Amino acid sequence: MFDRQLARHYFLFAANSGMRSGELRKLKWEDVDVTTVGGGNQQEERLAKISVPALNTKVRKSRVFYCMGAIYLERWGKEFAKQKTGYIFSRDGLKEFNNSFFNKHFRNIMKISKINKERAKALVPYSLRHFCITQRVMSGCSFGDVALMCGTSSKQVENTYFHLNEAMMKRTALARYKLIDGVNVPITNLLDETI
Repeated sequence: MFDRQLARHYFLFAANSGMRSGELRKLKWEDVDVTTVGGGNQQEERLAKISVPALNTKVRKSRVFYCMGAIYLERWGKEFAKQKTGYIFSRDGLKEFNNSFFNKHFRNIMKISKINKERAKALVPYSLRHFCITQRVMSGCSFGDVALMCGTSSKQVENTYFHLNEAMMKRTALARYKLIDGVNVPITNLLDETI
């Protein structure tokens, strides 16, 4: 049960952080700071501020970024983790797990998922990085901002996720607004033009 929870929280945080598998396996409690943003008129959100040392990255360049998913790290630390220092996704904080551990659990998840079996065969834990980047791009984040978050170049993000531009271009082409009491109000549904 402990290993399943460890894999579960690893995958949830991977989908929210966009970190590479090796970066996640090497992530330490000391490299994470959780902060709350929002409040007042905005919904409060818990963000994780992650410091990735250069030695832990594919490109050997350190970075600091914020991401969603802090709630999963907090829950893991409060309810399951036996240590509050060292490796986060570990049994004891001292030993880094091998990719095969996470691959095994991911395959088990794919077996019980409702994802088409052929499609599921092509998915791997690293696919969660692609999911996160796709979500950031589709949310309107610039390629440059996504690249900084994920530790890659904006050219790489643009080349890999350019196909998403077509959906964004259509959304941009359909964007409308109406002037109401001197304020531009976006029309989110073209059928709502009677506002």
